[in-house]
Amino acid sequence: MENTMRSPSDRFHVIGQAAYGVFIGVVGTVILVLFLSGIMSLDTLLAVIPWIVGFNAAVGGYTLVERLTGRLSRERLWGAAAGLAVSALSAVVINLAAVRYTGGCILYSADLGILLPLGAGLGWLGAVLSGKYRALRRS
Repeated sequence: MENTMRSPSDRFHVIGQAAYGVFIGVVGTVILVLFLSGIMSLDTLLAVIPWIVGFNAAVGGYTLVERLTGRLSRERLWGAAAGLAVSALSAVVINLAAVRYTGGCILYSADLGILLPLGAGLGWLGAVLSGKYRALRRS
């Protein structure tokens, strides 16, 4: 396997691109949850949060792999890691906002037991989709 990173500045570029993919997923989750909290009851919002986090984890995995095409050796694994990071950071940000505005947490450890595997799995699927799209563009 050939080393594709040539200099320290190239490593920082790769880290920045990876952070951008995760950032896109977290910001998407927070924007959707804040919007939906204004038009839904809390019980309905809690039922929808796994769908929102899962979708944005897939977007995070797709974005990471798409931006780092040719620089990652195991793209699907990196997509799963991005989805996991998106789901964990989204849960933290949602809870911080809930504590600030409602005085209590809305996501607990049982919810993390659902969100983390869901985020990892859908981040992996986002990376698969990125590979399929890249193959389609080449043909």
